[in-house]
Amino acid sequence: MQLGLGPKPQLEERKIQELLDLTHDNLALLPLPQLDAHLANIRTQTANTSQLLTYMLQTRDALQQDSETYNKLIAELVMEAQKMKTGVGKGRSVSRRGSGMT
Repeated sequence: MQLGLGPKPQLEERKIQELLDLTHDNLALLPLPQLDAHLANIRTQTANTSQLLTYMLQTRDALQQDSETYNKLIAELVMEAQKMKTGVGKGRSVSRRGSGMT
């Protein structure tokens, strides 16, 4: 399905799991450069996750708008069909017959 939102952002689940597996005890033993690298990775994965969430919310909104539009269209079609069935639209066919007889 194409909604014009661009490509779906991808998560690096392996990297995310590695970051989630870090414990306080492990972090306490790491040198500062490695801690800085972990912090940069956390920020990157947070940004990627945020982009995916934004994409998914925009997709949901677009699909909801499409659904509302289709439901309104269907409701209008049903109303027109009911009008034709109950005779509201028969005035048109009568005028056609009348114009054909002159």
